Amino acid sequence: MCPEQDRGAIRVRRALIVGEMRKGRPVVYQEPLARCRSCGEVIAPSRMLERVMALLGSEADAYRRVLTRYCAPCRALVGRQDGAGGERGT
Repeated sequence: MCPEQDRGAIRVRRALIVGEMRKGRPVVYQEPLARCRSCGEVIAPSRMLERVMALLGSEADAYRRVLTRYCAPCRALVGRQDGAGGERGT
């Protein structure tokens, strides 16, 4: 139920379109996914990463490169490679 329906924002009518149902569930919106630069695995939805960075505030810069570029297992490997827990070479 749309709270703005009474103001004419949307008109809803019940309908059953069998042909559309056979196609399966439609994707209304799909958030772009951030993928690991090392292995290609999904890290998280892009907006989720943006929100995490916003919550980190001034500390975000220290973590941004690793958190937004690598999945958790690859972050551990990147940290071991440079000995400091950060990214080496990029």
